[in-house]
Amino acid sequence: MLTLRATTVADLDFVAAVEADDDTQRWLAETSRAWHRAAMRDSDQEHLLVVHRGRPVGFAVLVGLTDRNRNIELRRIAIDAARRGRGLGRLALRAVVARALDAGAHRVWLDVKEANRRAQSLYASEGFVREGLLRESLLEGDGSWSSLIVMSLLEEEHARSA
Repeated sequence: MLTLRATTVADLDFVAAVEADDDTQRWLAETSRAWHRAAMRDSDQEHLLVVHRGRPVGFAVLVGLTDRNRNIELRRIAIDAARRGRGLGRLALRAVVARALDAGAHRVWLDVKEANRRAQSLYASEGFVREGLLRESLLEGDGSWSSLIVMSLLEEEHARSA
Protein backbone atom coordinates (compact mmCIF):
# COMPACT_ATOMS: atom_id res chain seq x y z
CA MET A 1 0.00 0.00 0.00
CA LEU A 2 1.27 3.45 -0.94
CA THR A 3 0.48 6.46 1.25
CA LEU A 4 1.45 10.11 1.49
CA ARG A 5 2.36 12.00 4.62
CA ALA A 6 3.83 15.40 5.43
CA THR A 7 7.61 15.43 5.09
CA THR A 8 9.47 16.29 8.30
CA VAL A 9 12.93 17.72 8.86
CA ALA A 10 13.99 14.20 9.91
CA ASP A 11 13.09 13.00 6.38
CA LEU A 12 15.43 15.46 4.63
CA ASP A 13 18.38 13.02 4.60
CA PHE A 14 16.23 10.61 2.59
CA VAL A 15 14.99 13.40 0.28
CA ALA A 16 18.56 14.59 -0.32
CA ALA A 17 19.69 11.04 -1.09
CA VAL A 18 16.88 10.60 -3.65
CA GLU A 19 17.85 13.85 -5.36
CA ALA A 20 21.58 13.05 -5.31
CA ASP A 21 21.14 10.11 -7.69
CA ASP A 22 22.56 11.02 -11.12
CA ASP A 23 19.43 9.90 -12.97
CA THR A 24 17.32 12.11 -10.72
CA GLN A 25 19.62 15.11 -10.42
CA ARG A 26 19.79 15.71 -14.17
CA TRP A 27 16.06 16.33 -14.34
CA LEU A 28 15.88 18.82 -11.48
CA ALA A 29 16.19 22.57 -11.32
CA GLU A 30 17.11 24.21 -8.02
CA THR A 31 17.51 21.86 -5.09
CA SER A 32 18.97 22.05 -1.61
CA ARG A 33 17.95 21.34 1.96
CA ALA A 34 17.08 25.04 2.27
CA TRP A 35 14.80 24.74 -0.78
CA HIS A 36 12.99 21.80 0.84
CA ARG A 37 12.77 23.50 4.26
CA ALA A 38 11.25 26.58 2.62
CA ALA A 39 8.67 24.39 0.85
CA MET A 40 7.82 22.70 4.14
CA ARG A 41 7.25 26.08 5.87
CA ASP A 42 5.20 27.68 3.07
CA SER A 43 1.43 27.44 3.63
CA ASP A 44 0.93 27.56 -0.16
CA GLN A 45 2.95 24.35 -0.58
CA GLU A 46 2.68 20.78 0.59
CA HIS A 47 5.85 18.69 0.84
CA LEU A 48 4.86 15.03 0.88
CA LEU A 49 6.78 11.86 1.63
CA VAL A 50 5.73 8.85 -0.46
CA VAL A 51 5.61 5.76 1.75
CA HIS A 52 5.25 2.16 0.56
CA ARG A 53 4.87 -0.70 3.03
CA GLY A 54 5.95 1.57 5.87
CA ARG A 55 9.16 2.77 4.20
CA PRO A 56 9.85 6.04 2.36
CA VAL A 57 10.26 5.51 -1.39
CA GLY A 58 10.02 9.06 -2.72
CA PHE A 59 8.60 12.52 -2.26
CA ALA A 60 6.50 15.16 -3.99
CA VAL A 61 5.90 18.90 -3.68
CA LEU A 62 2.59 20.58 -4.52
CA VAL A 63 2.42 24.37 -4.94
CA GLY A 64 -0.56 26.70 -5.29
CA LEU A 65 -2.77 25.39 -2.51
CA THR A 66 -4.13 28.91 -1.97
CA ASP A 67 -4.43 29.83 -5.66
CA ARG A 68 -7.87 31.38 -6.19
CA ASN A 69 -7.94 29.94 -9.72
CA ARG A 70 -7.53 26.44 -8.24
CA ASN A 71 -4.37 25.69 -10.25
CA ILE A 72 -2.06 23.43 -8.26
CA GLU A 73 1.42 22.73 -9.57
CA LEU A 74 3.15 19.42 -9.11
CA ARG A 75 6.51 21.08 -8.63
CA ARG A 76 8.50 17.93 -7.95
CA ILE A 77 8.02 14.19 -7.71
CA ALA A 78 10.83 11.68 -7.37
CA ILE A 79 11.15 8.00 -6.50
CA ASP A 80 14.27 6.48 -4.98
CA ALA A 81 16.37 5.03 -7.84
CA ALA A 82 16.69 1.70 -6.04
CA ARG A 83 12.91 1.29 -6.11
CA ARG A 84 12.17 2.32 -9.70
CA GLY A 85 10.70 -0.04 -12.25
CA ARG A 86 8.07 -1.41 -9.85
CA GLY A 87 5.21 0.95 -10.72
CA LEU A 88 5.73 3.10 -7.62
CA GLY A 89 6.15 6.28 -9.68
CA ARG A 90 2.76 5.74 -11.31
CA LEU A 91 1.13 4.98 -7.96
CA ALA A 92 2.77 8.03 -6.40
CA LEU A 93 1.63 10.25 -9.27
CA ARG A 94 -1.95 9.02 -8.90
CA ALA A 95 -1.88 9.61 -5.14
CA VAL A 96 -0.41 13.10 -5.48
CA VAL A 97 -2.92 14.09 -8.19
CA ALA A 98 -5.75 12.80 -5.99
CA ARG A 99 -4.33 14.83 -3.09
CA ALA A 100 -4.27 17.98 -5.25
CA LEU A 101 -7.84 17.41 -6.43
CA ASP A 102 -8.99 16.75 -2.86
CA ALA A 103 -7.36 20.08 -1.93
CA GLY A 104 -9.68 21.77 -4.44
CA ALA A 105 -7.63 21.83 -7.64
CA HIS A 106 -9.48 22.41 -10.88
CA ARG A 107 -6.22 22.04 -12.82
CA VAL A 108 -3.08 20.15 -11.83
CA TRP A 109 -0.09 21.21 -13.89
CA LEU A 110 3.63 20.56 -14.12
CA ASP A 111 6.62 21.24 -16.26
CA VAL A 112 9.08 18.61 -17.39
CA LYS A 113 12.34 18.89 -19.25
CA GLU A 114 11.86 18.24 -22.95
CA ALA A 115 14.55 15.55 -22.87
CA ASN A 116 12.81 13.61 -20.08
CA ARG A 117 10.76 11.34 -22.32
CA ARG A 118 10.19 8.71 -19.60
CA ALA A 119 8.42 11.23 -17.34
CA GLN A 120 6.44 12.72 -20.24
CA SER A 121 5.21 9.26 -21.18
CA LEU A 122 4.09 8.55 -17.62
CA TYR A 123 2.29 11.88 -17.32
CA ALA A 124 0.54 11.43 -20.68
CA SER A 125 -0.52 7.89 -19.79
CA GLU A 126 -2.16 9.30 -16.65
CA GLY A 127 -4.15 11.88 -18.64
CA PHE A 128 -1.89 14.93 -18.58
CA VAL A 129 -2.11 16.98 -21.78
CA ARG A 130 0.80 18.85 -23.30
CA GLU A 131 -0.03 22.56 -23.30
CA GLY A 132 3.14 24.08 -24.64
CA LEU A 133 6.88 24.45 -24.72
CA LEU A 134 8.93 26.99 -22.78
CA ARG A 135 11.89 27.13 -25.13
CA GLU A 136 15.35 27.23 -23.55
CA SER A 137 13.89 28.50 -20.30
CA LEU A 138 16.17 26.74 -17.82
CA LEU A 139 19.88 27.50 -17.59
CA GLU A 140 21.75 24.34 -16.63
CA GLY A 141 24.83 24.20 -14.42
CA ASP A 142 27.05 23.49 -17.44
CA GLY A 143 25.85 26.64 -19.24
CA SER A 144 23.50 24.83 -21.65
CA TRP A 145 19.77 25.48 -21.89
CA SER A 146 16.84 23.12 -21.36
CA SER A 147 13.35 23.61 -22.69
CA LEU A 148 10.38 22.78 -20.48
CA ILE A 149 7.12 21.18 -21.57
CA VAL A 150 4.02 22.31 -19.67
CA MET A 151 1.40 19.62 -19.10
CA SER A 152 -1.86 19.66 -17.18
CA LEU A 153 -4.81 17.58 -16.08
CA LEU A 154 -8.25 19.10 -15.47
CA GLU A 155 -10.50 17.75 -12.74
CA GLU A 156 -13.18 16.65 -15.24
CA GLU A 157 -10.55 14.81 -17.33
CA HIS A 158 -9.40 12.99 -14.22
CA ALA A 159 -12.99 12.11 -13.31
CA ARG A 160 -13.61 10.67 -16.80
CA SER A 161 -10.48 8.50 -16.65
CA ALA A 162 -11.09 7.22 -13.11
